[in-house]
Amino acid sequence: MERRTKTDTDGGTEPVWEEVHYMPIVHQYELTIDVMDEDLIGSDDVIGKSAISLLPVYKNGFADQWVPLG
Repeated sequence: MERRTKTDTDGGTEPVWEEVHYMPIVHQYELTIDVMDEDLIGSDDVIGKSAISLLPVYKNGFADQWVPLG
């Protein structure tokens, strides 16, 4: 399942998204995050990736954490 957030147009090297996403998760143990730029001409490029464990979601019902991008 893919979700797209709004573009942080003033984020520079430290973009922030203050969004909450509710997704049904069944039989997944990891969430993969791809952060992309938004190009008006040409294709969007991946500028960072990360993955987080979903085990806290199964244990606590949610996950609230900062995610470093590599």
